[in-house]
Amino acid sequence: MPPQDGSPPAGLVELFALHANFGPLKGFDDDVKLAARAIDTPQLQYCLAQMYRRNGQDAKANVARRAAIEASQTLSDHFHIGGFLLRRWWLDSSRQEYEQILKLPTGPEPNDINFHIQCPRLSCMDSRRHPSRPGLRPAHRAGHGHDGTRQSPLG
Repeated sequence: MPPQDGSPPAGLVELFALHANFGPLKGFDDDVKLAARAIDTPQLQYCLAQMYRRNGQDAKANVARRAAIEASQTLSDHFHIGGFLLRRWWLDSSRQEYEQILKLPTGPEPNDINFHIQCPRLSCMDSRRHPSRPGLRPAHRAGHGHDGTRQSPLG
């Protein structure tokens, strides 16, 4: 039975994660047919993007990644998918998904503890989004001083 939150079944996600890391494996075309409509979910689109990129098919990877990003519309969606990607060590994709939160019309709430726990560096990216925390550094400087020494993102 599929999960109630619209996510594809865990077994299907794990199968496509195997394709992403080691494939396409034998039977890939049959697995795509098995996935049916679930193939359009962010989880499976990110799996396809990872597989395509690993195999040097950058154009296909970009299409799949864009589809995955566009499928997530809410703060909750981005957290869920970002966590999915992070657990698989697909760090670039995870960061990109978490960055989408900052592009939402409302952005994260300044006191949203889940955001600050899951995305400590991203929560420092744009002090304009966090007027209650004006001392935050911009993303390109967060964590490192001009001399290369490690610094707190708060200054």
